[in-house]
Amino acid sequence: MNADIGLAAADSRRYATPQSASMNGAARAIDEIRRGFRNQPSVIFALLFKDFRVRASWGRLGIIYAFFQPAIALVSPLFLCWGIIAYYDNLFRILQK
Repeated sequence: MNADIGLAAADSRRYATPQSASMNGAARAIDEIRRGFRNQPSVIFALLFKDFRVRASWGRLGIIYAFFQPAIALVSPLFLCWGIIAYYDNLFRILQK
C-alpha cells in the first residue's frame, strides 16, 4: 500500500511544473498538450494516422480520398457561405430595381 502511494507521489512530482499555479486555463491546456506530445509520441502518431491507414487500405481511391477529404471539408462551407451571400446580393439588387 505504501509503495503505491510513493509511486503516485513520484509520478505527480515528475509531471508537475512549478509555474502551473500561476498559469491560466489556456496556458495550462497548452502545457498539457505539449507534455503529451513529448511523453507519448507513438500513441499520438497512431491515433492521427489510424484513419489514413484504414482509407489507404481501400486502394488508390482510398489514398486519394484520404488526401483530398480534409481539403473538401474545409472548402465546402466556404462555398456554401459564398453561395448564400451571392443569393442575397442578387435578391437585393432585384428588389432595388
